[in-house]
Amino acid sequence: MTTSTPDLICPVCGTANPAVRQFCRKCAADLRAPVGDPHGAAGPAPAPVSLRPIVLGVAAAIVVLVALMGLLFALGGSPSPSPTPPQTPSAQVSDAPTLAPTLTPTSLPTEAPTVVPPPTPTTIPATAAAGDPFVDTLSGPGRASCTGTNGTGTPGYIHLKWTASNTTGVRLSIDPPAPNDAYDFGYDDYPADGEADVPFTCDPPNSDANGEFHLYVVTTLHDNGRFAWRFLRVYLRD
Repeated sequence: MTTSTPDLICPVCGTANPAVRQFCRKCAADLRAPVGDPHGAAGPAPAPVSLRPIVLGVAAAIVVLVALMGLLFALGGSPSPSPTPPQTPSAQVSDAPTLAPTLTPTSLPTEAPTVVPPPTPTTIPATAAAGDPFVDTLSGPGRASCTGTNGTGTPGYIHLKWTASNTTGVRLSIDPPAPNDAYDFGYDDYPADGEADVPFTCDPPNSDANGEFHLYVVTTLHDNGRFAWRFLRVYLRD
């Protein structure tokens, strides 16, 4: 028959411990320390509580934790966060105004050539509007001699004749810059319907494909407002 070993009672906290233990399973007090006589003087003070078991337990836990972390990293570690996909930049709208396409400059038109009036008088309307001045006719020789009388009785002269309407008279000009500017270059003033012998010199200032000529212009008299004119070219006879 087997006899069981009695439990050891912790002298500090009173906890029952198996007989094989050295220290109390509750307070870690030394179970092998002598117990004082309860009837006599108090025995020696109990030994201080040893911290070695606590330190050993904490160290063991740290070792286990480190081992687990090492194993985790060995197996691939913690999953890395998925990289954030790059954002596709949206198209930027420019505030700058759209430039107009560059235009290639075209060649500028050359200056219009000076138009020389034809030998015959310019075309004048057959009738003038009511109240408007009008030079109806202007006649003279087409060619003349600068040394002959040309039917006038005086060498170096020609005979001109004209009619005009709605005017008090006309002004005759010889070789003005242009027919429409003849009024300021008058030779003499005459009645609206008239005729006269006028000079025809040997040095005409004008010429064209038909030869040298004098330009005679008859303009209705006026101070301002509307006026009319008619011209005639008389060429120098060879």
